Amino acid sequence: GLRADIESPALPAAALLYDPSGGAWVYERTAAQVFVRRRVEVVRIEAERAILSPKSLQPGGLHLGAAIVTAGAMELYGAEFGSGK
Repeated sequence: GLRADIESPALPAAALLYDPSGGAWVYERTAAQVFVRRRVEVVRIEAERAILSPKSLQPGGLHLGAAIVTAGAMELYGAEFGSGK
């Protein structure tokens, strides 16, 4: 899950996806078989952890303790955008 390291949220770097314009995203599992894509701002990557800008935590968006998809994120992205079939 998403956790705070010294006031900055962090998650496994493997959870990050990048769109064609270079924007970073993660998928949050909000319920069984329900996944929501969330935009995040990556400050840096260190030791396989992505350190996010606190701005990544937004009302109605990503929050501490969120269930972040690490394995299978690319498959979700492909399913959402109809690629990778």
